[in-house]
This record gives sequence, structure tokens and C-alpha cells, in this order.
Amino acid sequence: MRLNDAARAQIDTLLETPAMQAGGAITLRGHSDSRGSDGDNLVASRKRAEAVAAYLTAHGVAADRIAVIALGETRPIAPNANLDGTDNPDGRAKNRRVDIVVDPPAAPAPAPGASPGAVASDPVPDPAR
Repeated sequence: MRLNDAARAQIDTLLETPAMQAGGAITLRGHSDSRGSDGDNLVASRKRAEAVAAYLTAHGVAADRIAVIALGETRPIAPNANLDGTDNPDGRAKNRRVDIVVDPPAAPAPAPGASPGAVASDPVPDPAR
């Protein structure tokens, strides 16, 4: 699956954000419209998310930061059909998407033996004084 120009432009903008450059985990949730079987839609949603993952890695994002989740047609954001039952091409197009979630990087683990919130180089006041 290939990304269109608009998708590449959106991802290029995202790549420049502080959130992306901070190095946290990235979750890609692929979605599809309701046309086709459930199995086919899961495959399509996975391929859609994997195309975004490939673009991110080609632009310097470490692959181990990226998780791909295929959701198929299970979470539409628009109706796939009109109220009269006819096809809704605009709604289906909106449902064919990848949601990108960028988490902040995990905080570094405290040094062994350090108490939470304390910095190892800070002096500990004498409680007897």
C-alpha cells in the first residue's frame, strides 16, 4: 500500500514535532471501511498501518519504537452507509485511516538504592539538626 501526497505531508509535519523527536513509543492503529469481509478489512488496515511504519522508519524513526495494531472496520469515525442504506463514499474514505499515537518517552529508572524523587548527588539534611 502506498501513501498519498497528503498523508506523506501530514507525517512529515509530525516528524518535526517535539513529541516525535523526544523518542517515545509510537502506536499506529490501522482502520478500514466496511466494504469486504472482516478478514480482508483486517489485512487492509494492517497494510495501511505498515505503510505508515515503513515511511517513519525510512525517515529515521527506530523500528523498535513502533507498534502496529490492525482494527479493520471495528472503529468507524463516519457512517459507511447513508440512512437510506445507500453507499456513503465520503464516510468510507474517512474510515480508511491510520491513527498515530506518540507517547512521551519513559522516565529513566532511578539509581539503585535511591529513594523516589531524590537525586543521588543531593545532600541529605541531618534530621537531628
